[in-house]
Amino acid sequence: MKRILIITVILIFTFGAGTSAEAVFDDLGRELVLEETPERLISLAPAVTEILFALELDEKIVGVSNFCDYPEAALEKPKVGDVNVDFEAIVEKDPHLVFMTAGMDEDREKIEELGYKVAVVDPGNIEEIFNSIKWIGRITGQEQKSNELVAWMEEEIEAVKEKAQELQTTPRVYYEVWDDPLMTAGPNTFVHDIIKIAGGENIAGDLDQEWAPYSVEDVIANDPEVIIVPWKDNRVYERTAWSDISAVQNERVYFVDPDLMVRPGPRIIEGLELVLEAILGEGK
Repeated sequence: MKRILIITVILIFTFGAGTSAEAVFDDLGRELVLEETPERLISLAPAVTEILFALELDEKIVGVSNFCDYPEAALEKPKVGDVNVDFEAIVEKDPHLVFMTAGMDEDREKIEELGYKVAVVDPGNIEEIFNSIKWIGRITGQEQKSNELVAWMEEEIEAVKEKAQELQTTPRVYYEVWDDPLMTAGPNTFVHDIIKIAGGENIAGDLDQEWAPYSVEDVIANDPEVIIVPWKDNRVYERTAWSDISAVQNERVYFVDPDLMVRPGPRIIEGLELVLEAILGEGK
């Protein structure tokens, strides 16, 4: 009996009582140490909110940012700020874990000073999105669900790759993040991965930045055959300087909801499928 008790004590100190033995690190490489599975979650990032809902954690979400608008149920969640974090609202919700994106260092430090745990979610490419979903699943007690979600996304990506093989060439693609100034997505971004998986060539793939300004001259010089924009209007066709670009000449400018392209969550699969349709000439 004494021997069993000693072994039990060793196991508790080695692996923790009721917790996973595997350390969990956020996207800044910081180890997340929680005494137990968090039951009250706050998300300050739309993509994270979408991941949490996809992992069926919606009942544990006690607060979201004003930008968290998907799924529709997210609109019903209490709001705790946007670019201006409402610290009083966070204290009122008393979360066990707060999810944030990178670039919010001052807010993160303030929340941690208030005594709350913070996890930073900041994936760059698609593989890193998978990793983020998995560690979010582990830290929230939904590891199996997160693995299933990633497996489904991987299957959908393989299906897109297979369909992209129908292409006889690799069309040059320009993705417009913003228009004033012109901004695009460079290498090591999920947008770059989406274009490549869908059978295209990102004309900004040789930039030395991930999200960067891009000049009109560069767009013209690289003569994209397909242009994908977050605008529903005809502003690209109205740009006089762009009139000789192949995509404009052949009316191959396509709108894709930016939420499906720049939110690193499960819905990038929808964005990927729409980009494939555009590259195949089947888009709207």
